[in-house]
Amino acid sequence: MVQRQLLDVKLRLLLLQHTPAPLMGSDRSQGRLLPLREPSIDMDMMAGIGAIHIICMLSKNTRNTIKRPLKKFTKVEAVNFSHLKLTTLFCFVLFVFPRVDKDRSGIICDNELQQALSNGTWTPFNPATVRSILGMFDRENKGGVNFNEFTGVWKYITDWQNVFRTYDRDNSGMIDKNELKQALTGFGYRLSDQFYDVLIRKFDRQGKGQVAFDDFIQCCVVLQRLTDVFRRYDTDQDGWIQVSYEQYLSMVFSIV
Repeated sequence: MVQRQLLDVKLRLLLLQHTPAPLMGSDRSQGRLLPLREPSIDMDMMAGIGAIHIICMLSKNTRNTIKRPLKKFTKVEAVNFSHLKLTTLFCFVLFVFPRVDKDRSGIICDNELQQALSNGTWTPFNPATVRSILGMFDRENKGGVNFNEFTGVWKYITDWQNVFRTYDRDNSGMIDKNELKQALTGFGYRLSDQFYDVLIRKFDRQGKGQVAFDDFIQCCVVLQRLTDVFRRYDTDQDGWIQVSYEQYLSMVFSIV
């Protein structure tokens, strides 16, 4: 109890010393994904972390501040931060950031973020998904995200996890074809049954006929980018476009 109180006091002091600059977040409206916006920082995001886990080395004193026992994985330990009762997203990220930033550079790169995330099945996050997410928040093209940008990254991943949980009806930690169809239909997409077979084949990295959390994010991000590019050419909005070969290549390479 004393250890926990000391940790809480330390975090409160750090919170007073650091006023975050405006950061980027994400949201959905009317079933469609929207450009990133500035979220409010004074909200409790801890309950929504769920199956997203941080994998980090914790000292004995720090471990004693967490009530629930930790699952041990050889040299690292996994902590489900849905049970870590901190008051704000900023306070939570303040605790997490130095543990993810292994080289103490102040910048979290793709390798560091990938090592810190689990898709709920204790397999590494899809590297392509990690790069896509970092690319959205790395404002200066520095190859990673700083503290404020990482706060946006964490909220973005948490938002996606809430979406994933909504459509993972059987709580299997995976989304099958029917659940994927329900999710994308909820986003406003009207796609054929055959196309969902294509999506499953493309984003089923584990060969189970289902899509894990990280691949679900990648699927939705790629689909959104393709749709955005298509709309730029579909000037009359009839769902058909006519493009040259070079235009087609430009469309493809803009999202690869």
